[in-house]
Amino acid sequence: MLLVNESTPTHTTFHNAKYSPDIEQIQISLIFIGDSQCYFSRVKEVRMVIDEFTSLNFNCQECVIKVVGLSVDENPVIAYKYLYELYEFDEYLIGGGWFGSGINHFVNAYGIQRSVPQYIVGIILIAHEKIVDEFIIKRFFSNQRALSWMENEAEEEIVRFIRDYQ
Repeated sequence: MLLVNESTPTHTTFHNAKYSPDIEQIQISLIFIGDSQCYFSRVKEVRMVIDEFTSLNFNCQECVIKVVGLSVDENPVIAYKYLYELYEFDEYLIGGGWFGSGINHFVNAYGIQRSVPQYIVGIILIAHEKIVDEFIIKRFFSNQRALSWMENEAEEEIVRFIRDYQ
């Protein structure tokens, strides 16, 4: 099993495509993974991390910020209610527990430890209405570490990553 050190960026690409000058949109996403039964997935710091992320300014005309809520609850009704009460996410990935399609894409595919809460900062490059490339920039298994990074390093690190990729 591959364990990712949450203090180390994980520049992971799915498509191995080179930067295209035709990039129409750069989606900068925060994926929150939580569980309605987990105390640390329900505390006020979760909202603080999300609010801090949505307040970041990347000075990028093509950039769009998205916040995705992913619940590991088996029951999709419980999962949606939990996430909706937590924050009004741009997208919801719910149901299926630890083997749902969202978890398979963001956790199981990497052999990452299954724990909540978890935060993933990712970038998706879109050209000609297709995903050209997808990266995971950072992953956190702690509310406090995620919040600290959002407050102190996120803006600069994400801007640098986009600039270096271009």
